[in-house]
Amino acid sequence: MKKVLSPVSAFVLCAAILPLNAATYKETAGVIVIEAEHFDSRTTNTANHAFLVVPTEDPGSPSAFVNARGGVYLQLLPDSGAGATTDTNGVGIDPSVNFKVHIDNPGYYQLYLRWGGFDGGSDSVYARVLGISDGVGGILPDWYRYARTLTANNDFNGGWHGVAGFERTDAGGGDVPAVWYISAAGDYTIQLSQREDGAAVDALIFQLSNFSAPGDPGPPESDIVGMDTKPPVLVQALTAGNPTGLLVIFNEGVSPATATNKNNYAIDNGVTVNSVSPGLNTYSVVLNTTAITPGRAYNLTVNGVQDAAGNSIAANTKVQFYQVDGFIERRAFYVTGGTLPSITNSLKFINNQPDEVTYPTSFEGPVNYLDNYGTQFRGYVTPPTNGDYVFFICSDDNSVLFLSSDENPANKKLIAAETVWSNTRQWNTSGGGSDLTAKRSDQYTGTTWANGNQITLTGGKRYYIEAVHAEGGGGDLIAVTWRTPLDAADPNDGDPPIPGKYLSAFASPQE
Repeated sequence: MKKVLSPVSAFVLCAAILPLNAATYKETAGVIVIEAEHFDSRTTNTANHAFLVVPTEDPGSPSAFVNARGGVYLQLLPDSGAGATTDTNGVGIDPSVNFKVHIDNPGYYQLYLRWGGFDGGSDSVYARVLGISDGVGGILPDWYRYARTLTANNDFNGGWHGVAGFERTDAGGGDVPAVWYISAAGDYTIQLSQREDGAAVDALIFQLSNFSAPGDPGPPESDIVGMDTKPPVLVQALTAGNPTGLLVIFNEGVSPATATNKNNYAIDNGVTVNSVSPGLNTYSVVLNTTAITPGRAYNLTVNGVQDAAGNSIAANTKVQFYQVDGFIERRAFYVTGGTLPSITNSLKFINNQPDEVTYPTSFEGPVNYLDNYGTQFRGYVTPPTNGDYVFFICSDDNSVLFLSSDENPANKKLIAAETVWSNTRQWNTSGGGSDLTAKRSDQYTGTTWANGNQITLTGGKRYYIEAVHAEGGGGDLIAVTWRTPLDAADPNDGDPPIPGKYLSAFASPQE
């Protein structure tokens, strides 16, 4: 029997029973963002554990987390210490907390949590989407077990966590992208439940799984169903390899009358918008243009586009774009050995015969994909501006990163390496004891770049880039990110890899 949550004091009686902003949050352009304190309902258990709002209902234990969005978050309290309440016999049992969402665009959705724990006894929770289940051991995820892979601490700036254990109840390991298939439009409930007390959750993002991982601290909270006072926002413009076309993506559905009016769009550097066609959904359109050539940056300016509620986009909204594919080529070779020479000296690699070819929309491979294989990423990176760049590589097991001084692969130079292994997106640290200086191009002593550790690139120009990775057994991953002249600091562990808007494949899917 579920027990109504008891208030922690008479002063917070109402806040303890009611969520701060109970509502159903609306999916827009394939994304839903919810502040954790804006839950729909919650329960407690017989030991009086519950998801409490910090600092409204409790000051936090053992002390408050820092860098919460808006200064408010949920924490499973009381914190009884390491492993005190590890509910390994099931999921969805009290205490739990529910979040309601409305989805208009079905598809595969991935759940990201901005969350953490103070230590190894407070850093795991269960998550499920109610109604999506086919029994333990089936194909559908009855639940995922989230366990932190970054260092446990009280700082939400550790970023968003979108991988978890499929129907696992152990303390960690075996993480895969936490993805559910939403087969039809409608209302759904995301439920978090306790595995270890002390875990804290700042916000949730439920987004289409082919989107890039969210940056930190992440986008603003989504609209509530039935309420829309926010103007549309221009999210991205991509050529996707089209020499005479531009895919324009907004953050919500836009009115066809305004979104397909060619007079609402302008592109610099001599490109003319001839007409506008509807996209594959209500939040995108395709501009049919004169030639867009590689090797330079372009700016799109948008005016007059409105959403369904009549809210107009901000005047002279601009976004920069390049002639890129929006993805990079990833090739997998099923080869034993677990070393780079075992991959590059294999007949499959030499004879250009990969076992699998995919085209990810960011410079990152799947996590915990296989044992005994190698990965080769190859393609082009188009930097956004002139200046000095620093590239970072992260993999399990070891890997190397090459960059050419131009589009020609024959001119590629070794610029960074993972010497042992690292955990997911460990750009500055290494769980496996790798040489940290080798992981970044500005400190790698083995570089063969002509100017040593200084890599100076021209904005809008295409450069061939390649990463090769070997995996023996256990966990596996590979990702590449960078620091551009537009960035104020190096990337933090957990920050996303290079996104697709700067990437092109060496061999496109049509070739």
